[in-house]
Amino acid sequence: MLTILSKNDNISILFIIIILNYILNLFFNYDVFLKTCFLCYILYVLYCLFFINKNNYLLIFIILLFVLSLGTPTVSWDARSIWLFKAKQIFFEKSIFNFDYKYAFFSNFNYPNIVPTFNSSYVTLICFWNEVYPKSGNILFLIPTLFYFEKEFKNNYFLIFLLIILFVLGRLLIDGTMDGILSLYFVTTTYIYYTLLYNKYKNNVIILLVVISIIFTLLKLEAVILLLSVFISYFVISFHNKKINYNFIFIILITFIPILSWHLNLFFFSDNIKTSQSVFSITAIYYNIKILDNYLLISKYILLNEKLLLSFLIFCLSSIKLKSIFSSENFFIFLIFFIYLIFLFIAYLTTNLDLQWHLDSSATRVIKPLILLLLIFSLKNLKKINE
Repeated sequence: MLTILSKNDNISILFIIIILNYILNLFFNYDVFLKTCFLCYILYVLYCLFFINKNNYLLIFIILLFVLSLGTPTVSWDARSIWLFKAKQIFFEKSIFNFDYKYAFFSNFNYPNIVPTFNSSYVTLICFWNEVYPKSGNILFLIPTLFYFEKEFKNNYFLIFLLIILFVLGRLLIDGTMDGILSLYFVTTTYIYYTLLYNKYKNNVIILLVVISIIFTLLKLEAVILLLSVFISYFVISFHNKKINYNFIFIILITFIPILSWHLNLFFFSDNIKTSQSVFSITAIYYNIKILDNYLLISKYILLNEKLLLSFLIFCLSSIKLKSIFSSENFFIFLIFFIYLIFLFIAYLTTNLDLQWHLDSSATRVIKPLILLLLIFSLKNLKKINE
């Protein structure tokens, strides 16, 4: 039975098990169910790793990430005080609805928590909490995205893909934060959109896109903005090519229901959300939008980032070499790039915090997905050139 499944089907099954684990934590938070579900996930990962995606580069890369993750302390404030703290709450409280407690406001109780839920289930396998072990669950969480690109890039191209990940994300892969996972899920989701946009629709690819999109929106608040950037770009290109598939667009809109449900739950059932002070507000933009220095400051931190400039240059050069810089395929990537930048400018103009401090603490992280996007699609262009 398993041998007749395509690689897309196997990757979809892994994503479905992640969603199932989340549902079990929502309604049936019993260790026996969670352990069974997580063991199924691990066994299926091993099956894919040794029988489907038989790639030595991938195996060495995953082992290396696990060794580094388990061999390093959790020093990042975000990892320790937000994401692993949420996993610890879920593990001990046996509930993912911890946003109404009166302690630990610093943990941003309104953040989506599918990865902390996953890591909490991961801890049930050893039956006690450990301050280092749970963050290695992040590596298990991102493995399906690596399987997807192992399918798309073969041999030396896949090795270059792994080197690009290390260059762009580095320690974010092992430090317990969400930014490495967010970037990889974003690029994978974009790549699947790209595949559907320029190839024949296939049901197994649509299923794959639906399950990864649901997970992606539940990773972090900016995931919704990233996915909207991709969705808007997809719609624009489809409209321009006069190939709008309204059934497909309706299906994709459904993937936003879980994250909308999360925020509606926060709004209606959490007193904390009503009393907490938001980092962003509509009123702040009335003050920030009038100050020219704000635009210059945001541009300095985002547009003049060395890695972003380098990746943009590489993507442009690869497109020119391919003689397709003005093609619809590359325009799709440029459109996502600029739409997300617009969203970033709006977000920073609505901040209630000191703008320079806010940029200092977050600008480098929030552009990681764009850097990875440009470099991965540059690699795709390189692959086309050589073919």
